[in-house]
Amino acid sequence: MKKDLAERDGLVEVGSITAAHGIRGEVRVFLHSGTPENLRKGMEVFLSVPGGPCEKRTVEKASMHGRVLLAGFGGVTDRNAAEALVGRKVLIDEADLAPLPEGTYYLRDLEGLDVFDHDTGEAAGKLVEVIQGPGQDIYRIRGLDGREALVPAVKEFIREVDLEKGIVRVHFIDGMF
Repeated sequence: MKKDLAERDGLVEVGSITAAHGIRGEVRVFLHSGTPENLRKGMEVFLSVPGGPCEKRTVEKASMHGRVLLAGFGGVTDRNAAEALVGRKVLIDEADLAPLPEGTYYLRDLEGLDVFDHDTGEAAGKLVEVIQGPGQDIYRIRGLDGREALVPAVKEFIREVDLEKGIVRVHFIDGMF
């Protein structure tokens, strides 16, 4: 069943297929949340090309291998079929999202939050994007004056995230903006 992603409400991107793995149709999935519970055996997922079709598949295998999840999807039985999935986004119904451990957040919950300077308490701007890096995430913050800052998402800089209030408190250092 193929359906354009724009026609589906309530889907959340939880990962990206980065490579084929082995010869039996498995793929490597980079998890955006780092939470393997979002791709469990028996789950229905949607595989999508940005701006393209969205296919419904069932997860037949799922196991962690370092920071990458090895997954097998229904109907994908050989390496050629797995290679055809590389670059696709993996989406699930919002209702199937696993709860996260305290202090961790889904990217979609962070983007758009108001940013305040932790030291002065003054409004600083908006968190406009979370860039996933190999070591840690980077928050792209657009200041009230339009300038942008790239802030590593580590405790040294990100002092508080309050989703209920819709705010992030950041310890800025000289030259960050």
